[in-house]
Amino acid sequence: MKNIQLSSLLFALGVATATLATAQTDWNRIHQQNDAINRRIEQQRQQQRANEEGYRRSMEDTQRQRDGMLRQQPSGGGAPSVERPPTYAHIAVAWHADAGDVWATWNQQSEESARQAAMVACNRVMGGGCTIALNAWNSSIAIARSQDGFLWTGWGATPDVARK
Repeated sequence: MKNIQLSSLLFALGVATATLATAQTDWNRIHQQNDAINRRIEQQRQQQRANEEGYRRSMEDTQRQRDGMLRQQPSGGGAPSVERPPTYAHIAVAWHADAGDVWATWNQQSEESARQAAMVACNRVMGGGCTIALNAWNSSIAIARSQDGFLWTGWGATPDVARK
């Protein structure tokens, strides 16, 4: 009888050890997947910051060129051109971690009004927790979903540049 009880205890201990090893393996796998997702999210954030900074520099350069063209005298001695204030058409895109959709607004008069309109639309549907994915002015943006389900944004002076 004692041999049967000892055998049962040893068997139960073996099962518990195997279960613990399986749980540890599962935990390690989940931890590695979580780390990979966190790295991917940080890469997306870095890309977004780089896109926004590059876009701002590009648009500022473009606007300086346009401002310079508006101030030039016409050739042939005619009347000077009218100096107009620069105009901007702002766009903003909001998204939410739990949604596959995005909410966008365009042709807004200011960056703040564009960001606010996109956030209001997203939060109205999602109930809160939305963030701005991208905002820009006088340009095009593109949004794509990768094979693993992540959303990516791009921007540029034309739709073709934004898609790249």
